[in-house]
Amino acid sequence: MAGRHPGRAAEALEQCRDTRRLFAQDLGLDPGARLRELEKRMRDGDEDPDR
Repeated sequence: MAGRHPGRAAEALEQCRDTRRLFAQDLGLDPGARLRELEKRMRDGDEDPDR
């Protein structure tokens, strides 16, 4: 997602945090391994984090 839109990594990470918070608060769920890995790749600056 962020890799396709340079400069939008901060927005993508904010969206991940918001989603994580909603899942935790509203549903009592933690993110799965795939979402955690995607978030890590975005934080690390991966050019194509959703591959």
